[in-house]
Amino acid sequence: MKKNITMNLNVLESMIYFWEASKDGEKVGEQYIMTIADDPDMKLVYDQEFNSESVRRALSAISNREIFEGSKIERKFWNNNMWMMDDLQFMREMIKPIKTLNTSLITVDTDSNVNEIEIVVLPLHTKTHYIIGQKLILNFFSIKLDFMDYSKVSFNNMLLVEFLERVIAGM
Repeated sequence: MKKNITMNLNVLESMIYFWEASKDGEKVGEQYIMTIADDPDMKLVYDQEFNSESVRRALSAISNREIFEGSKIERKFWNNNMWMMDDLQFMREMIKPIKTLNTSLITVDTDSNVNEIEIVVLPLHTKTHYIIGQKLILNFFSIKLDFMDYSKVSFNNMLLVEFLERVIAGM
């Protein structure tokens, strides 16, 4: 059965602005940060250790240039965001293969009744991906580029497209 696979980069697009503005010394308002923290896709991955308040506190600390204290997972999220701001050009190189991914090239051979799949790319913490309903949620920070050839993109120790095909086949 042919699967219709779409990409959802809404939160990631909001984060690009956040990283660039924060790097330039602009203060990003709490309301903007809360639109990221309260995004319905972000809410799908929240639990007792990491929730909208975790996202708000970490991003506010970055925007306000404050020291951040939090749980191990919250500090990982904060650190990942600081990493993006540290090298905006590398961040753009990480985003490029996600934005240009042609989902029609993802071939999945399965008898599953699921034929509508949404790939959601979010800035997360330690877990590489989630499967929630018909959504495959990828942790943007888990994307790995080959430093010798940025066109070689991997995710969870596999080529990105191979990873997507394998996971989607099991949905």
